[in-house]
Amino acid sequence: RLFEVGTDFHEPVFYLPKTDVTPRVVASGRMTHCPLKGEAATLDLRDSSGRVIVTDIAWAYTAAHHFAAALTDRVGFLAGEVTVEEMAR
Repeated sequence: RLFEVGTDFHEPVFYLPKTDVTPRVVASGRMTHCPLKGEAATLDLRDSSGRVIVTDIAWAYTAAHHFAAALTDRVGFLAGEVTVEEMAR
């Protein structure tokens, strides 16, 4: 969980390893930019037939700045927008 600060405090963000995120969370084709962390692809949630259920539910940094390199290969979710469940493998 990462607490982000800008001109104001923001909700915490859960950054989960991509390998732990359901395969139904897929790239939307849209990009976003954070001046502190870098370029990120936004991700949509799709149902089992491939239809988009929720747009821009998450993001993944495709070109993180050096000091944000720990976010590479992770998917970010706003804590107030999702429920995170841990499952035994």
